[in-house]
Amino acid sequence: MNSKIFKNDQVLYAIKFAIFSLKKNGKLVIDTRSLANSMTLNSPGKLSFQMLSQMLAIAGVNWGSITVIDPEKQYIEYRRERETTENRWSAGVVFSGNRSEVPFLTKCLSGLLIQPELRASQDIIVFGPSAAESMLALPLGVKYIGYESELVCGRFLVGKKKNALVRHLSNEKIIICHSRIVLEEGALGAMPSDFDMVTPKVEVKTDAGRLSYLDLGFLPNHFNTLVVDRYPVPIFYERATWLDYIKNFIPYIDGGVFVIRRELALKIPIHETIAWGEGEDVEWSKRLLNSGNTLELCLGSVAISQTCKATTYFNYGHFQTYRLLLKMRNHLVQVSLQFFRM
Repeated sequence: MNSKIFKNDQVLYAIKFAIFSLKKNGKLVIDTRSLANSMTLNSPGKLSFQMLSQMLAIAGVNWGSITVIDPEKQYIEYRRERETTENRWSAGVVFSGNRSEVPFLTKCLSGLLIQPELRASQDIIVFGPSAAESMLALPLGVKYIGYESELVCGRFLVGKKKNALVRHLSNEKIIICHSRIVLEEGALGAMPSDFDMVTPKVEVKTDAGRLSYLDLGFLPNHFNTLVVDRYPVPIFYERATWLDYIKNFIPYIDGGVFVIRRELALKIPIHETIAWGEGEDVEWSKRLLNSGNTLELCLGSVAISQTCKATTYFNYGHFQTYRLLLKMRNHLVQVSLQFFRM
């Protein structure tokens, strides 16, 4: 990789995917000897040993520990200590309580109930106003929990509602979605064994066929808080090459559907005072990234949005190394990452 255009998020994904690919007690080796005397922490835009050490310390903190670090030899070893995340699932559906939303909710629940992982756990919660429960005939395995949404200056605090929903779910792997989302068969089974936060590939059915919709999005890499001074990547970018965009853009996961480890969602919750329509999902995604977590798109997992409001298309190139690490989750006993100047 060209160190002149090597960005922090690329380092994060390379390291985190390598950790995810390891079995328990597997070893990650980072060798940057070819960078010696050419890269320093103060070299703008360039990869440094110090930066790699920092990123590994941040990204790997909940998965294992650094066992060897030698600045002189530009060499690091890291051992994964954590077991593969237990494959037990919970699901939560955000429901407004409006009668017009009931048909969407019915299809949403059907999509959840065809997932073997959720049929086994029977931990599916519909989260909406208490008074709305009477209009629903919920299938077996689905529970309704009342939640009265708080409005502040007429603004719906959606993050507060989703955080409360997370606390009601019991398993470590959780999916939170709005009622417009319908998972296709095998959507949860296709998810990686280990992850921080990931989204299924979301599509919408149109007269032109199935089109990509709101799932993993990208904003300019100098994006500051919620101010955008140029256009982000359009919604219909080529999903098969999503990893290519990390070089030049900041990823975020749309709040319509996301899959996350419950532990992480509790540790880094959605901001509770940013309201619906104010970019609470973008702000949350940035905090997750800054804490060493990756945001992914699972191409093998597909969901359908029952509503749509977008157009346009974009394309980029390839990072084959990342794709290989995606395929090798929990299969390897050692991974070596060599960073060099081109």
